[in-house]
Amino acid sequence: MLDPKVIKEVLNIAHKLNEEENITVILITHYMDEAVDSDKIVVLKQGKILNCGTPTEIFNDEKTLLSAGLTFPRPMILSKQLNSRGINCQVSIKKQDLLLSLASILEKGEYNQQISCFANSVSVGETVISCQDLSYTYNKKTKFSHDALKDINLDIKQGEFIGVIGHTGSGKSTFIQHINRLIEVDTGSLQVNGLNLSPKKRKEKKALKQSLCDLRKNVGMVFQYPENQLFGETVYFDVSFGVKNFMPKTTKKQIEEMVSVAIQRVGLNYEEIKEKSPFELSGGQKRRVAIAGVIVTTPQILILDEPLAGLDPQGKVELINLLKNLFGKVCKTIILISHDMDEICQSCSRVIAFDNGKIALDGKPQEVFSKVEELKDLRLDIPLVSYLVQGLKEYGININCDLTSEGFIDSITRGIC
Repeated sequence: MLDPKVIKEVLNIAHKLNEEENITVILITHYMDEAVDSDKIVVLKQGKILNCGTPTEIFNDEKTLLSAGLTFPRPMILSKQLNSRGINCQVSIKKQDLLLSLASILEKGEYNQQISCFANSVSVGETVISCQDLSYTYNKKTKFSHDALKDINLDIKQGEFIGVIGHTGSGKSTFIQHINRLIEVDTGSLQVNGLNLSPKKRKEKKALKQSLCDLRKNVGMVFQYPENQLFGETVYFDVSFGVKNFMPKTTKKQIEEMVSVAIQRVGLNYEEIKEKSPFELSGGQKRRVAIAGVIVTTPQILILDEPLAGLDPQGKVELINLLKNLFGKVCKTIILISHDMDEICQSCSRVIAFDNGKIALDGKPQEVFSKVEELKDLRLDIPLVSYLVQGLKEYGININCDLTSEGFIDSITRGIC
C-alpha cells in the first residue's frame, strides 16, 4: 500500500542495517523484484520449505517456483520473451543486467533506429465523467483543514481504461469517491453519465437524490482489500445484495440468473460456492466474490482502488486478466488506481497522475512514463520497459514504442531484422 518512493526508502533502511550494522534481515514479500536483492531466498508453501538458495538458483528452478504460485522477476520474464523472439540476450533477474545485455547486442550496429512500434489506438465514445474546477477540503474551517483536491478539470470517455497513479495522499481516492457520490461535491462541478452531481437548485438536488440508486448501479466501486466488503452468510446472499438494493423490481429468478452470471464471470463455479460462507474461501476467491458483488448489476463504469494489494504473483496475474476480460464486455469504462507502474503501463490506455490534489500528468502510457524526471519528482517509479528505453538512449539507441512489453519486443525485433 506504499507509494514507490516510500517502498525504496524502507528497503534502503533494511539494506543499510544489514550492511553497516551487520543485522540479519528476513524480508517476507510477494514481490520477486524485491527478492532478487537478497543473499538467500526461502520458498514456502503450506508450511513446508520447497527450496532454499541464492536468487539465481531459485529463479532458475521454474517448476518449484510455479508450484508455489510465484513467478519470475519482471526482467527475467522480459529477457525470456526476447530470447523466444530470437534476441539472444542474457536471462537476467535484475533490470541493470538486462539493460547492459541489450545495449551490448544493439550497439553492434545492426539495429535500425528508425523502426517504431505502437499498439492500435483505443476507440472511445462519448464523455461519461466530466468535472470542472472540482475541489474538496477535509475538515473544512478547522485547524485540521486539508485541501485534498484543487481545481480538477477532467473528461473521461466511454471505452477508456484509465490508470490513476500518485503518491500516498495525492488525492486519488478522494477523486474516485466523488464519482458515485460517496463524497459530495464541495466546489466546482461534476457530471457522471449525464447526471449532475453538483446541483445548486432545490429541484436539481431532489432529482439527484432520486437518481442515486441508478448512479451507484452504473458506477461500481471496488475498494482497497475488497474482501473486507463481504458480509453475507452465503456467497449467493452477498453477491445478490446489490441487485436487491439497486434493482428492487427484479424477480427472484432474474436475481438468481444475474448472480450466476456474475460469479462465473469472475472465474468461479456458481454451483460449488453459492451456498458457502464467503469467509470460508481462499483470499483470492474472496476478492473475486467481492468483485462479483459489484459487477452483478453490470455497471458501465468500474472503479478499483488498489485491487492488487496483498495478492501473491499468481493472484495478481489472474485479477489483471479478469479486468481485461470484463473491460468492454461488461464494464465499458474502467478506472484503476495502483502503485504498480508496470501493470498500469501494460493494461491501461490512459494514465492520470495526481500530486497534492492536482493533476500533474495526463496522457497515453508512453507519454506519461517517458517523463522520468517528472515522475521521480512525484515520488513515483517507472515501468521496466521505460527504464530500458531510457537506459538504451544513453547508449545512443533510440527505441520508439508504446512501452508495453510486446511493443518493446516488436520494436527491437523489427529493428534488428
